[in-house]
Amino acid sequence: MTWFEDGINADRQAMDYRKKEKSVRTGEKIAIKMVRNGGWAAVIE
Repeated sequence: MTWFEDGINADRQAMDYRKKEKSVRTGEKIAIKMVRNGGWAAVIE
């Protein structure tokens, strides 16, 4: 899985984000933290 999450300054700069990658298994739960009006997106292959 490749995902994009809010960066450390996302509450002040909307274009601040981080790209991360991780192997996930079927049924695995993922905790997501976002700033107010933030965002999160993932590609699972």
